[in-house]
Amino acid sequence: MEKTEDHFEVDDIPQRSWGRTDPLVVTIPARRMKKDKDAKASEEWAIEGTLIDIGSSADILFYRTFKDMGYNDVDLKPSAYIHGFNKAITKPKGEVIINMPLGEIEMQVTLCVVDVESPYNMLLGKPWLHGIKGVASTLHRCIRFPMPSGIGEIAGDTERAKSCNQVDVKNYEGRAKKRKI
Repeated sequence: MEKTEDHFEVDDIPQRSWGRTDPLVVTIPARRMKKDKDAKASEEWAIEGTLIDIGSSADILFYRTFKDMGYNDVDLKPSAYIHGFNKAITKPKGEVIINMPLGEIEMQVTLCVVDVESPYNMLLGKPWLHGIKGVASTLHRCIRFPMPSGIGEIAGDTERAKSCNQVDVKNYEGRAKKRKI
């Protein structure tokens, strides 16, 4: 996860990226927030299938993933509506705060939990990306961010991106067809 360059070069572009328009999908480490200072070590996960959406003004955890992580509805805090998600006004189930350790840095992230169908497990947008002072490149298939010892990097998962994108497109086409009917 550590890199020495603080910029992107043409030579950094994976050969398979030329001509591809797949989304940037990564695996993000996450840790449950301790409820009190005397709590034992917290649970840790690697959240695969995380979509990086630099156009999103919200960080989203899908309800299915929330439940898979062992959370219960009582762990949710109230949340505001999300305008424009899935081309609709979406009422979230609530919000949850989790820690995300990224190399030498650790960040607390407030995730809006929504119960909608998605091939992704989590969606991270501008709040998270700006929080880590990161730069995402779909062409380079990675995210780079500053750490005390240099530049950290999270590599994209090209195969997962391709499969999630295919499912997402298929789901969207199915919803569009239903609306026409």
